[in-house]
Amino acid sequence: MTGKVGVAGSSRLAVPALRLLRDARFEATGFASGGGQTAQDATEFAKGLGTLIVMAADVAETEALLFDTDALVTRAPALETLIICATLTPRYIRALRHRIPHRIAVIDAPALGSFRQAAEGRLTFLVGGAVEAVEGAKPVLAALGQKVERMGSLGAGTSAKVLRDFLSASGSAMTRLALDWAEAQGLDEPKLLDMLQASPARPLVAAECDMSEFGMDTPASDETVMSLIRDVEGALDAALSDAHLTPPAALRDAFRHLRGRALH
Repeated sequence: MTGKVGVAGSSRLAVPALRLLRDARFEATGFASGGGQTAQDATEFAKGLGTLIVMAADVAETEALLFDTDALVTRAPALETLIICATLTPRYIRALRHRIPHRIAVIDAPALGSFRQAAEGRLTFLVGGAVEAVEGAKPVLAALGQKVERMGSLGAGTSAKVLRDFLSASGSAMTRLALDWAEAQGLDEPKLLDMLQASPARPLVAAECDMSEFGMDTPASDETVMSLIRDVEGALDAALSDAHLTPPAALRDAFRHLRGRALH
């Protein structure tokens, strides 16, 4: 692996990622599309760029970084490896291979873990891509996390991530429903939570109270509910053509009417 490592995107994981790379003695630099950035800034960022880590919030930002506003794919002639560390859709990830020059290795590596785990370098990366490409990217990913799991070809990491998020979102939704019912019956919520922590339902409560990526910081916000919907949409995108889609579609519709709530 040659050249500098660039971290691009507005994900909250980008800042700790940049720090960890520098701590590991990589020549690393950061870039955010928009927010005062200019085409000249993108050109400077792209100089000598050998590995680009995209930590974008969504497909639109990824498009801006790679092809449109910033066009880093064409601005970086020395680019060898593109790592997508964003939870997009498997279909979009697979299509990237046909839009990026074949001299550039492309892998998808969405992360599992909270912001705190990211800051401490304890993320797990679910990786998709050719074996050689994944092996070449492991030193960079190892600087950012404690575990790198290759799930298969390009898009497999994202597929695994959205399916995992779908199950987590389902458990979170049922936990919230149970807590709403408990509130309506006047139950003592802290005592109920203590009881659930000691029961087989503990993984669901743990996801709702602490470990959930989508609810840790703002458990009562509209963004939390939108994240739940995106989790289900991602799972639907990853489904096979003959898959039974009624349960996840019903869950998605239920999320659209879910109210945010804070735990007491």
